[in-house]
Amino acid sequence: MITLKEATLYLPYKVKMKISYQGKEKIDTLDIRKAAYLLENSDKWKFQLILNPLSELTKEIEVEGEKFIPLEKLFGEKYSEWDGESETIPACVAHTYNCSKGTVLPKFLPYWVVDQLLEWHFWIGDQSRFGQDIIDINTLK
Repeated sequence: MITLKEATLYLPYKVKMKISYQGKEKIDTLDIRKAAYLLENSDKWKFQLILNPLSELTKEIEVEGEKFIPLEKLFGEKYSEWDGESETIPACVAHTYNCSKGTVLPKFLPYWVVDQLLEWHFWIGDQSRFGQDIIDINTLK
């Protein structure tokens, strides 16, 4: 279950969520009142944040009408074909991410990267929670 601490990370960024109650579902925008109410009544209501997995860092995404590859925008080089082994990756990237078979995994994330990933609606937590507490934004397109 999403915690209030996790949900509040996304409050400034108009993240969408799926709300379920008595077999009915709807998509809505997360705000503090809704999050607090849903968490207080989690025995009746269920909500899931709709976010990008970190594996999308090397793929083109669209944010507010602009299409871009997140790693390229963050670090200014071509990362769309990054295999995780390239020696041309800046030290910041090489020390921040592991890339294995197309999956980008964080080791640690500097604040400015975390802030940008939240703004772009990336889930920066445990990626195994997709399908449970978190919905992959790409499954709704």
